[in-house]
Amino acid sequence: MEIIQSLTLTEVASLLQISGLDASDISEEMLTHFYGVKENEELIAVVGLEMAMPFALVRSLAVSERLRNTYLASRLLEKVEQIAVELGVEALYLLTNTASQYFIHKGYELAERSDAPIGIQQTMQFRQLCPASAGLLKKVLS
Repeated sequence: MEIIQSLTLTEVASLLQISGLDASDISEEMLTHFYGVKENEELIAVVGLEMAMPFALVRSLAVSERLRNTYLASRLLEKVEQIAVELGVEALYLLTNTASQYFIHKGYELAERSDAPIGIQQTMQFRQLCPASAGLLKKVLS
């Protein structure tokens, strides 16, 4: 399955809502750095980057429930990490309530929220959407 970039706000928001993720702050402009996989014209997996150069926040990694455990999430995460390197991102950050162990397995490390760069702290995801109990993880890119 091919990873594509041309996604609509409607289809991204729909998959995120079905997956239990907040899509309220995602805008058309943000979709520039969102990537997904479609099957029969249906978005079945998505991930995004919210840029705060020289850093970025990994956003909204979601896979349709029927296709979980098929490595789609891993493929999408690898893709955005590659793109982030190409864009000159020094480190990726993400917030999660439930998937810390998954991301630790992928090379991310737990970080203190107070240590996040100001650009990451200023995102809506960091400031309002994710509770203070959400884990912050970081991966330095080479």
